[in-house]
Amino acid sequence: MKFGAFLLDGFRLSGYMPYLWITLGVLSVVVEAITRRRLAIWFLPAGIIAMASSFFTTPVWLQTLIFFACSLIPLLIVLMHRRIRHTASVNADSEDNHMPH
Repeated sequence: MKFGAFLLDGFRLSGYMPYLWITLGVLSVVVEAITRRRLAIWFLPAGIIAMASSFFTTPVWLQTLIFFACSLIPLLIVLMHRRIRHTASVNADSEDNHMPH
């Protein structure tokens, strides 16, 4: 068996990877529409990029790595931005409480 070409009882997974990636992308849009937290939407571009890589006979492990890298990096940026914004609003609130009126 070739590394990256997963076989499950004769079922070649690599041939179905484009469908898997687009399904993950669509599911992320559905989850985003339900939750509206701007967290799941990052899986849509990652799914599209991973799907595009699957057309170039990229190994499944590399497609998976591409998917996680393309979804986690923007997700971490958004989470850090939210944390910074939250910290700034908490600091502004605490400064307002200490100012004389």
